[in-house]
Amino acid sequence: MNRIDESTLKETKLIGAKCLSVERKIENLIDTIENDSKDIEMFNFFDIKGTVLLHGIAGGGKTSIAKNAMLYALNKYGLEAYLIKPSEIITSGLGESVKNLADELQSFEKLDEGILFIDEIDKFFINRTTQDELSELKRLLIEMMNFIDNLSVDKKKILIGCTNVYRQMDDALKRRFSICEEIGKPSKNEKIEFCRICLHTIGLTDEVDENSISDTFLSEHETMDSIKSYFRNKIIMNQIDSINNEIIVH
Repeated sequence: MNRIDESTLKETKLIGAKCLSVERKIENLIDTIENDSKDIEMFNFFDIKGTVLLHGIAGGGKTSIAKNAMLYALNKYGLEAYLIKPSEIITSGLGESVKNLADELQSFEKLDEGILFIDEIDKFFINRTTQDELSELKRLLIEMMNFIDNLSVDKKKILIGCTNVYRQMDDALKRRFSICEEIGKPSKNEKIEFCRICLHTIGLTDEVDENSISDTFLSEHETMDSIKSYFRNKIIMNQIDSINNEIIVH
C-alpha cells in the first residue's frame, strides 16, 4: 500500500451532468463520514458506509472523479489517500495473493483515517480458469467483502474502486458499495464542450457550437480521454496549427 503524493492530485474539470452529480454524491458521503454528529444507528441500518464503486467504459472519467474526491477530502479534512495496485498483489503462487491482499488491507485498517483507492479492482476477482485459481478467487473475494463489512461510518475510512468490467464482478461484492455509479459515454454536446476547453487551453478559438466540430471527429473520439489524447499528440508533434483544419467545420 502506497500513500498517494498530494502533488499528483490535481483537480480535473469534469464535463457533463452525470460526472458532476457523482462527484457531488461522493463529496456528500465524505462529509457524512467526517461529521461526528451523524446518526450512526440510522446509517448502519441502511448499510451506508464509506464505499464507492465507479464503473463504465475506459476513459470515461472514473479515475478523474476519484482523484477529485481524494483532493476534496485532503483539502477539507486533511484525509490522506493510499493506493493498492492489483498487479503488486496478485502472484503466481497459490495462497500468496490472498496473503498479500490481507496484509495490505490490514495496513489500511491500522490507520486512524484515510481513503483507499483501488483502480481496476475487478482484477482481484475475475479471469481465473483452473479449479485452484477459482478457489483463490473465492478467498480473495471473501477477504475483500470482510474488509468492507468491517467498515462503518464511524470509522473515518473510505474505499474507492474503479472497474471497466462491472458485469463480471460478483453481485454480493457489488451490493456492498454504498455508492455504485456507471460513468458512460459523454453526449455529443459534452464532447463539444470539452473540445472548446481544449481549444481555449492551447490558445485557439473556443467560440464553437454544436455545428462547429466535425461529426467525423466526434464519432472517432468517444470519450474525453480520447479527445485529450488527440490534443496531446498534436502538441507533442508540434502540429497545433493543423487542429483547426482537422476538427473545425469551416
